[in-house]
Amino acid sequence: MMPTMSPEQFYDAVSQQYDAMTDFSARVAREAAALTPLLEQFRVRTAVDMGCGTGAHVLALASLGVRATGVDLSDRMLAHARSHAAEHPDAAFLRGDFLTTFPPSLPSADAIFCLGNSLPHIESTGRLQAVFAHWKRHLSPGGRIIVQLLNYARILRERERIVAIRRDGPLTVVRFYDFTEPRITFNILTVTDAATGPGHTLVSTPLTPFTAGDIADAARAAGCATVELRSSLRLDPWSEDAKDAIVIAG
Repeated sequence: MMPTMSPEQFYDAVSQQYDAMTDFSARVAREAAALTPLLEQFRVRTAVDMGCGTGAHVLALASLGVRATGVDLSDRMLAHARSHAAEHPDAAFLRGDFLTTFPPSLPSADAIFCLGNSLPHIESTGRLQAVFAHWKRHLSPGGRIIVQLLNYARILRERERIVAIRRDGPLTVVRFYDFTEPRITFNILTVTDAATGPGHTLVSTPLTPFTAGDIADAARAAGCATVELRSSLRLDPWSEDAKDAIVIAG
């Protein structure tokens, strides 16, 4: 097995193919539709997206009239995000991490998002609790922390290795897991067709397979008075067999 990378190294390495891998343009429209019920329910006017990647959720929020800032560790991902946001004055980006960084232009926010399976890059439940406490300090009154991750209880139970396979022109990108201990390993295999034959790259990083219960417990331990579990950003009821786990805390 290849050596694993830190999250920063990993996302720097995949930054060039990340938009193709996630179908960026379609994703922005899809996420805007998915986020609308949350924004309406919690009256979100300002938001921070932690682990923003190339900015899909920040642009989705900005398209809905939210003043949004994205935070990410990867300079290369942020470069793509800023390029995407050239025509969105309500979208901004900042380099930083989950535990120490918060945008100085937004001393508090109506919502702090951590979407698209970013939170499992945290190493332990103790650090997870510290992250929630940090975020809670920056919520506006009545604000919410909204976390989206894959339902790892189901993934571990079913031993589901394949996350997604996507083909875009000459690129085929396969996202998959190795069930290592004590964490799991997330891999991105990129196969490129060429006249001289196919080539490939493989990058890997460790993840902590937090369950929805782990996230909810950390939020409560950090002082969140309300914690809800859902199966989607559209607020579908929680199911143990759901693909995604959504935790809404405040």
